[in-house]
Amino acid sequence: LLKNNLVEENRLGMIISKRNVPLSVGRNKLRRLIREGFRTILKPRLGIDLIVLVRPGINKNKKHWFLLKNLFLSINSIEQGNKL
Repeated sequence: LLKNNLVEENRLGMIISKRNVPLSVGRNKLRRLIREGFRTILKPRLGIDLIVLVRPGINKNKKHWFLLKNLFLSINSIEQGNKL
């Protein structure tokens, strides 16, 4: 979920339920990966609110970083198109 905000800073929210990722180790790993991608891949001054909702079946897919990288790169391109 993506929305522009009134602040010039990017803000991140994460929803990772116990039902989708039962072990706390897995939930924390996903949180760390999401934060790292948010910090390193997204441009810092887009002024967006981003909520990452982890869906069922994420445990079966082991390519978490690849999926997150594509997500953040697509957000960069969408927001760059909006700013022009």
